[in-house]
Amino acid sequence: MTNQFLQQRLFPSLRIEQTAMVHRGQRNFGLHIRQSDLDSACGTYCAAMALALFGCITDVTVLSDRRNGIAGRLWTAAKKCYFDGVDALELASLIESLDTDLRVSYCDGSHRQCLSLVLDQLSKGRLVIVSWMTKNESTHHWTLAIGTEGLQCGRRFVPETILVLDPGADSPQFCAYNGRLTLPSGTTINNKKFIPYSCYNAGALQVRLTGAVVIRAPA
Repeated sequence: MTNQFLQQRLFPSLRIEQTAMVHRGQRNFGLHIRQSDLDSACGTYCAAMALALFGCITDVTVLSDRRNGIAGRLWTAAKKCYFDGVDALELASLIESLDTDLRVSYCDGSHRQCLSLVLDQLSKGRLVIVSWMTKNESTHHWTLAIGTEGLQCGRRFVPETILVLDPGADSPQFCAYNGRLTLPSGTTINNKKFIPYSCYNAGALQVRLTGAVVIRAPA
C-alpha cells in the first residue's frame, strides 16, 4: 500500500518565522500588507507581495515611502486606482508597466477556467494573484496564491487547498498563509460553481473565481 501524507508546496523564496517573510541579503523582511477598511487596493498589495517574493522589492511595509525604482513606480501607479480597484487586465498592465523582467499574463474567464489556470501555474512554481467574488456578490477581492496543500501519494501529488496571502485579513502567525481556498474533491472540481474560502478574521465564504494574473520569472 502506498503511503500518503499531507504536504504543502510553497513558493521557494517564502520564509516562515513568526509570520510570512522573504529573505533579502542578510535579512528577512515581513511580506504581508494589511488593507484598510477604506481602500480598494487589494490587487496592488498582492502585486507588491509578489514582487517582493521575486526580489524586485525589498520591504513592502514601507512601500508608500518609496519614490524611486520598482517600488516607487508601483506606488505611483497604485495611487491612481487606490480607491477604485482593478480588474485582471488592469492589474496585469500595471505590473507590466513597472519595467521588471518578469513575465505577466492574465485570465478573466469563468470560474472553471480561472481555477484550472491557477492550479496549473502553481504546479509550475509560479505566483498567481487571484480574484474572487462572494456568492451574494457583496465582496470582490484579490488574494495572492503562494502554494498548495494536498496529499502526496507515492510520486503523485493531489492538491486539496490553494494557500493564499490575503491583504484583507490579519497577518499569518507562524505560517506562510492566512487564507485557504478549498478545492472540491474527486471529479467534482469542474462542476462546482463556488468553492469555500476561509481566512483568519472571517468565517467560511462561498466564492467563485473571477480573474487571475500569473507572474513568472523570465525563461
